[in-house]
Amino acid sequence: MKYNKTLGFIVCLAGIMAVAGCTPEEIAGLTGSDVVFGASSMWQNGPATRTEYSGKDQDDHDINAQTSTYERIDWVKTTDRIRIYSPEAAKLDGTTHYADYYISSDPDHSTDPQKSQAEIACTEQNGLQWNGAGTHNFYALYPAPGTAWKYRESVTVADAEASIGVNNSQVQITGTIPATQKVIWNNTQQEYEANMNYAYMYASTASTRSSNVALSFHPLVTTLEFNIKAGSENTVGYTLTGFKLKSSHATLAGNFKVTLPAPPTQVDPANDISIVSGTGTDEINLDILYDSGVTAPTLTTSSTIKLTVLTLPVSQTDLSIEMQFQKGTTTLTRSLALKAGSPLQSITVPACKKSYIFSLGVPGGFVYDLEVGCETRSLPQGGGTLTYKVLSSKKPDTNPAVETGWTAQFSTDGKTCTTTVPSSLTSRFTAADGGSTTPEAFSVTIGANNSGAWRGSTTSVATSSANARDLSCYDIYGNKIGGTEGSAPYNTANCYVVSAPGWYKIPCVYGNGYRNGSVNGGAFQGPSSCSGVMTGQFQKHSGTIAANKPWIKDNSVSIAKVALLWQDVSKLISQVSYSNNYIYFYVDPSYIAQGNALIAAQLSNSTVVWSWHIWVMDNPASNLETKEVYSHPSYPAANNPNGMLSRNMGYCEYGVTSRGVLVRITQTASGLNQTFNITQEGTFFRKMVHYQWGRKDPMWPIRINSGSSNTPDPFATGQAEAPWYNISGGSISRPGNSGTASIAQSITNPASFITGGSNYCWSGTRYDNLWNTNITSAQSSAVQLAVKKTIYDPCPPGYKVPDKNAFTGFSRTGTSCQRSSNDFSAWNKNNVATYEGYYFYVNKDNHSAGTIFFPFTGSRFPSNGKHFGMRVTNGWGDYPTAASMMRSSDVAISYFTIHEGDMDPFAVQVRAFGYPMRCIADR
Repeated sequence: MKYNKTLGFIVCLAGIMAVAGCTPEEIAGLTGSDVVFGASSMWQNGPATRTEYSGKDQDDHDINAQTSTYERIDWVKTTDRIRIYSPEAAKLDGTTHYADYYISSDPDHSTDPQKSQAEIACTEQNGLQWNGAGTHNFYALYPAPGTAWKYRESVTVADAEASIGVNNSQVQITGTIPATQKVIWNNTQQEYEANMNYAYMYASTASTRSSNVALSFHPLVTTLEFNIKAGSENTVGYTLTGFKLKSSHATLAGNFKVTLPAPPTQVDPANDISIVSGTGTDEINLDILYDSGVTAPTLTTSSTIKLTVLTLPVSQTDLSIEMQFQKGTTTLTRSLALKAGSPLQSITVPACKKSYIFSLGVPGGFVYDLEVGCETRSLPQGGGTLTYKVLSSKKPDTNPAVETGWTAQFSTDGKTCTTTVPSSLTSRFTAADGGSTTPEAFSVTIGANNSGAWRGSTTSVATSSANARDLSCYDIYGNKIGGTEGSAPYNTANCYVVSAPGWYKIPCVYGNGYRNGSVNGGAFQGPSSCSGVMTGQFQKHSGTIAANKPWIKDNSVSIAKVALLWQDVSKLISQVSYSNNYIYFYVDPSYIAQGNALIAAQLSNSTVVWSWHIWVMDNPASNLETKEVYSHPSYPAANNPNGMLSRNMGYCEYGVTSRGVLVRITQTASGLNQTFNITQEGTFFRKMVHYQWGRKDPMWPIRINSGSSNTPDPFATGQAEAPWYNISGGSISRPGNSGTASIAQSITNPASFITGGSNYCWSGTRYDNLWNTNITSAQSSAVQLAVKKTIYDPCPPGYKVPDKNAFTGFSRTGTSCQRSSNDFSAWNKNNVATYEGYYFYVNKDNHSAGTIFFPFTGSRFPSNGKHFGMRVTNGWGDYPTAASMMRSSDVAISYFTIHEGDMDPFAVQVRAFGYPMRCIADR
């Protein structure tokens, strides 16, 4: 193994053989005799920690960076104590499963320098006994708990802070590495000896009564050794008075826990060792002590002094040291980052190993100074510029300070640093500089914080329109369900869910004109003649009938182009096109976020002939989970249980959240570093859309700020509305409300809220079957009918508008009830979260089946489309069904309503309102 002349490593490897035992004796209640133990370990990948570092290598030579591969570590007679535990063996009492042993002879390594040999003996009259035949498992811990000894007969240290025992049927060791460690100068060895009371080891083996038990010890501590000398004549003669080891990421000291695997498997530091939460620190201070009458060592350029630090049994990285020296009345402080190689890279110390850092030269004649400061204000969401200042210099002993260079690293998670400038720093950030003796000002500009809280895939499903994904062949979770992409639609709808960036296409088909791979003729057709319902074939954009043909082109309609009418996330969809009866669109991976968009097919004069809602949602399997919701047995839904979407249509959590960048400035020569944070404000909010009953297109989204108080007065202008953007990312205004009340108007103006009509119905003509072709006649009262989707159904493929009884299971009676009553089947019925809603049990008789959330979404007012009712107090949510009826002289529907104080699965309201939509599975 080769080493750098100034920095290097060798692995500490040692071997030992020990054999001992107690007097055999038959025990009442046990069928055996004393266990005879032998402690042994091979040096190759074996123990890296013993009780005394010998200073000798595999050839019994003094440790040398170029020739040594490990250091032999020896037991110490009498003071070394080991606790051995066995679930099967026990002491004389038959119930105590551990006993303590001690090293009873000096180690002998005369016959083989790679091994040490020592005998062990019981610390009391009786040790562990065999308990019958069969395999016994043995686990050992050094040092034994409660072991107290005087360090070099002069310094009293704490008792050994480790224990071994059983927790949930697993053998565990717990231990402590102190943040302040005592070392004492050994004048003979020219080293600062470490307190080996914290050099924990373990052993585990399985054996039978027919053989001795051989224990192979392995380390439970990570050890660093520093060999320090003067780096120049300017630091010769200085005495080390302080030493601190630091890590910017790892935990160095604290409590740890080790789960011992069954023999012969060894501990895996990555899986079996854990740091006890909240106990760790990222630095260790050495308390440097000297025996009485001993002269403290001083630095020279030719010889080194050795110093050892014990850390937690995990890998350590991004380490630095800070040392203090004294010479007469002069004090020096030196800080160095531990790096090696070319270019210099941070050293990583493997878990449970001893690593050497040779010839660590103390920089001579300089006092390093690094000062970093930044404005403390947080930048607004729209972005801005901050000023920061850096002073980086070094001062020779007798000369003025001079500049010394520094570099910058960045972290967006507060843990991992990189030299790559984050994309949020839109202006060039000064990543390195030659330093200055006075604070030098720099600036950094942060761009607008428009990124969404996207937590899903950022891998494109298709990188070109030529291989665009046909959404009619996939379900809302992105699973292929059937059909041949591009030629044979499988399930079509007026809404499609997208969960990854890339190119997509949708067939220009009326609504759910295809179902399970076949033409869905029933979706176009009402009864032959009847008042109060749409008869014959359903209407298209011109107000005339749409023939029983799903493709729009086959109904005397010439699509000339397509357009993005609106989107509620800037640049979410950046391209749309039309070719061979398909609409193509591109979701940009740089701007993807939870959001909504509306894309339309148009005639040459820009008249909209049909439009489709694109709902972008990350991780739909969890965010759009389909939950089995049971209706009340007295009021059963058509399917019981219903497969109900866990969120409202178009619901989004759009994360213009606050964000930050941690900047670390590191002085290249000394390793000194300081950090500052750049923060930017954001506003996290929810969005959702509303629907006028019977229409297929969503109204513009409302935006609900997280933690907000009451939303505006019902007639306030636009304060709760989410912004709209065009395909270029620019803001656009919403179209005005439409007073024309017709099916054709609802199709050609899909983004307009219709305020006209009669009898509080947006349509001038009453049609009770717009969302259910099973309704074949005018309804005088709401009736329970299975829902058969029409071409106006707004739900995505595989889902539909719920039937009348879909929500009855949220009440224990199946009817209306008060929040304070026991009939309210909700998890938080008596503790409504602010601005939230209710978590209803999906099964009123089995609460372990979970809950489904219904937020207070409010409604849009019939006369002007303004949003109201989404407020902390006195808020509500109204969820329509496909059931229609007359209420007195008003055209009405049956809907599910929740209120701060009550709920009703059979509420009645007029159709002109804008409602949220909760879909159920189309089974």
